[in-house]
Amino acid sequence: MRCPNCNHEVKEGMLFCQQCGTKIEAVWTPVEAVRTPKEAVATPQAINLQESIIPSEKMQKSPVKNAPVEGGTFGWAVLGFLLFPVGLILFFIWRREYPKRAKASGKGAFLGFVLLILLYIGNIAMQYFIYQSFFNY
Repeated sequence: MRCPNCNHEVKEGMLFCQQCGTKIEAVWTPVEAVRTPKEAVATPQAINLQESIIPSEKMQKSPVKNAPVEGGTFGWAVLGFLLFPVGLILFFIWRREYPKRAKASGKGAFLGFVLLILLYIGNIAMQYFIYQSFFNY
């Protein structure tokens, strides 16, 4: 078997090329699958094979260490609503690390901004009608 990156000869069953370190897709043969654990530790090839013997289901279920834990999002939505520039800034800061918090603060910021615009338009309309009623008498 040859390495797809550097074309170096790689022994059968190795997971990485010894020359360049590129990961090699393991090709299983019946002989490798029947090895005992004692034989598997004896050679470097067997150690690489032993790493690939772990079922992928178990690896996917293992918890990730130091993963950020997200708490409640309602408070961040309220903060984004009341102070929409802060909510917008938090959205852009947290969008990759804390996606739920970012979404909540972004929604709050959007709703706060829309309400501010509607109140501004309402204020202008109210001033116009008050001005018209004052000068019509």
